Amino acid sequence: MATPFSKNKLSPEAKKLMNFLQENYGKKIISGQMTCTWNYNVDCLELVHHDTGKYPLIAGFDLMNMANALPEPVLNEKSEILGKDGKYHQRHGHLELEKAEAWHKKGGIVTFCWHWYVTGSNGKTSFYAHNENGWETDFRIPYDTEKSDPKNDIYLLDENAEEFKQLKTGAEKAAGYLTVLKEKNIPVLWRPLHEASGTWFWWGCGNKEGKYKNESFIALWRWLLYFFNQKGLDNLIWVYNGQDKNLYPGDEYCDIISEDIYASGNGKTDLSSQLPRFKSAASCQENSSAPKKMISLSETGTIPEIDRCFKDGATWSWFMVWNDCRFENNNPVGDEGNFWSGELHNPLEHRIKVYADPRIITLDD
Repeated sequence: MATPFSKNKLSPEAKKLMNFLQENYGKKIISGQMTCTWNYNVDCLELVHHDTGKYPLIAGFDLMNMANALPEPVLNEKSEILGKDGKYHQRHGHLELEKAEAWHKKGGIVTFCWHWYVTGSNGKTSFYAHNENGWETDFRIPYDTEKSDPKNDIYLLDENAEEFKQLKTGAEKAAGYLTVLKEKNIPVLWRPLHEASGTWFWWGCGNKEGKYKNESFIALWRWLLYFFNQKGLDNLIWVYNGQDKNLYPGDEYCDIISEDIYASGNGKTDLSSQLPRFKSAASCQENSSAPKKMISLSETGTIPEIDRCFKDGATWSWFMVWNDCRFENNNPVGDEGNFWSGELHNPLEHRIKVYADPRIITLDD
C-alpha cells in the first residue's frame, strides 16, 4: 500500500483522493489528458470524447500564465491582451482555476504543473534555461553552500540572494491561486519543478556556477513544500517528477513519484509499457526493495499498450497524454506536435482500444 506524505496532514478531500488512487493502484489505470493552457481554442478534453465516446478522469492544468514574473498584461474592454505586435489578441492561460473547478464539479480529478517564469540577469523572462530558439533565462537556484550540510540531510537556499526574493514572489502567487482551490475543497495532484533531470528548465541546472545540481534542486523542492505547508495548503498531493534518484528529496517530502515519457518519434510509434522507466521511478525510494509510493505516468506522448502494462507489471497509477498544441494547423493528425490526435503518437485505433478497456478508469465510470 502507498503511504501518504508523513509531514503534511492532508485535507479530508486529499485523503479521499489518495485512498481512491491506492485502492486502484496495480488493479486499474486512471486516464488523463493535459489541456492546452496557451491556446484555449483547442479543447483537448473534448477531442478525447470525440474520438472515444468517453472523457478522461484526470485533467491537467498549468499555472504558467498566472503565477509568473511576467509584467501584468495590458487588456482592452474585451479582455483581449496587447501583443508585441501592438495588436490585441485572445487571452490564454488565465482561466485555469475556473476550468479546474468546472472539471472537479463534473467528478473529475485535477492535476496542476507549473512552468515557472523567472527573470534572469540577462533580462530574459522564461522557464527555459536552454532553448533552441534562444528563449532562455540565466536565472539559477540560490543554493546556500555555506549553511547546507548534505551529509546531515540539510539543504538550504540563500535567503539573502536577489534570486530568492523572486522565488518567494512566485511562490506567493502560486500559493494564492492554489488557496482558491483549497477554499473550494478541491484536492490537487500537484507536480511542480518537473523534469528536473534535464537541463531545459532552470530548476534542473544547479546554482549560478552550474554546480550542485542535485543539492540545489532538493533545497528548492523542500523550501517550496515548507512554504506551501505554512500557507495551509493541505489539499495538495505532491508528485515528485525529477526523474532522477539523485534529485529525490526524500520519502517524507512527496506523496507520489512520476515519470514523463515521450517515446515515439522518427516515424516510429512506441506502445511498450515503459517498464524500465517504471522501475527507475520506484528505485528513487529510500527502501527501493520494499517500495511504498505509487508510480504515475504524469506526461506521455504515447499511451502504453494496456495489456503490456499489466503483463510487465508496469501498472502506472495514471497516464496523462500531453496536449495538441498544434491542432489548429492544417494537418492535425499528421503533426508530431499533437500528442492526442497525432497518429504517430496515438493511432486512432489505439486510442479507442485504451478507453474501451475495462481496466482504464474514465470520467464516465
